[in-house]
Amino acid sequence: TEAPTTSVTTTTPSSSSETTTEEKPGLPFTGESKGTLIAVLGSLVLVSSIIVLAKTRKTEKD
Repeated sequence: TEAPTTSVTTTTPSSSSETTTEEKPGLPFTGESKGTLIAVLGSLVLVSSIIVLAKTRKTEKD
């Protein structure tokens, strides 16, 4: 009796792969576009609170 033979076929992707560097638009209704708005608003709140704290400490020292 002969041992069963197996053959393996491998395919390689073509070497002419295209890479695009253009930015893809965000997905609709996933909240991705609101992330930038939230980051900007959070930064504004942080900066304004630091300014308010600095001014109140300055007036307390006077």
